[in-house]
Amino acid sequence: MTLPSTDTLQINQDGPVLHITLNRPDSRNAMSLTMVNELMAVFAAVENDADVRAIVLRGAGGHFCAGGDIKDMAGARQQAASGDSDAFEKLNRRFGEMITAANHQPQVLITVLEGAVLGGGFGHFYAYAPEKYQYPIDRYTMEVKRQLDVLDRHLADNRFMAGDEYTIADIAIHPWYGALVKNRVYEAAEFLEAHTYTNVLRWTEEIDARPAVQRGRMVNRTWGEPNEQLHERHDASDFTEKTEDKR
Repeated sequence: MTLPSTDTLQINQDGPVLHITLNRPDSRNAMSLTMVNELMAVFAAVENDADVRAIVLRGAGGHFCAGGDIKDMAGARQQAASGDSDAFEKLNRRFGEMITAANHQPQVLITVLEGAVLGGGFGHFYAYAPEKYQYPIDRYTMEVKRQLDVLDRHLADNRFMAGDEYTIADIAIHPWYGALVKNRVYEAAEFLEAHTYTNVLRWTEEIDARPAVQRGRMVNRTWGEPNEQLHERHDASDFTEKTEDKR
């Protein structure tokens, strides 16, 4: 197998596992057209390789992906103004083709979600875009608030997502919604009126208090307080002996 050369991805193969890191940390790994094309090239290169059994996809710098690259969107707008009426459609179609390719990969595809992930564009337009555009901020804000409202009403009658027991459903969504309402991403809690979603806050705080969750949030963490950063975890003792404040 020959892997393609890439500018926006870091690629490392560890035995049967291929690690792909979205590597545009300065833009919170916003997904540019170049990144989309490079991901498709990597997926195609390993599609029929029996030696690659799993693909792990993550983002550099403590964030997964803030959404689509606004520069590409601006470029599509300029192309449309110059007469290419299908510019936006072509951009969106290419992204859709990449998602379809990922969905059809024969390997197990594991996505490591952290930091900027939520809202289908909210984090990018609210916090990271070099220029502020009111329409996308308003549009994605309303979507995030809709999601928080649905979650809050569900948790009004349930301790956890599936009832009284903590399950994979809580594990899957707590990193997104919990970080949002506790102001750990985007610095948007006040803007979103997160304090009004009292059931989401109660649920978040109960999960935050779980020792396993506290340890999990330390692993591969490269920002924040040194005693909460464990860049690599190889043994249970690493949590007490190898955090950054011990170096």
